[in-house]
Amino acid sequence: MHLAVAGISVLAGSALTVAVLLLAGWRQVPVHRYEVTVALEVKATTAQRDTVRGTLAKALPGEDVQVVTREEQFEEFRRKWEADNGELPDSVTPALMNERLKISVSARTFDCDTLAGVHADAAVDSLSVDRVHGGTGLRSAIVCRR
Repeated sequence: MHLAVAGISVLAGSALTVAVLLLAGWRQVPVHRYEVTVALEVKATTAQRDTVRGTLAKALPGEDVQVVTREEQFEEFRRKWEADNGELPDSVTPALMNERLKISVSARTFDCDTLAGVHADAAVDSLSVDRVHGGTGLRSAIVCRR
């Protein structure tokens, strides 16, 4: 009998402790940072880019969509290439690069379905979503299928 009372007391005490901790906010779901990058087709026009940019802004409101131009893409590519391989071949020019749209959002989870309208646009070559892990610089890729 004493063992049953002791067991019930332990269970009641544990349940009370968990309830107090949860009510105090002990187990809040963390907010993560997600970076979405949309690579446009090389032949995408300015009007197409602006359309995709508007769709992306509507899908993920609250943050500004940044445009990375062909020239900026080329400079980044050139820096990385030259660091690893030496001089960049003359045949590689900014015209071969695609423009990119980037947006960062903070959320507890990321729902790829919000990007369905972006995925469906013919001017979109690829789309990537990375979860950024704090100040570590580490990233986890999230696969969003068309």
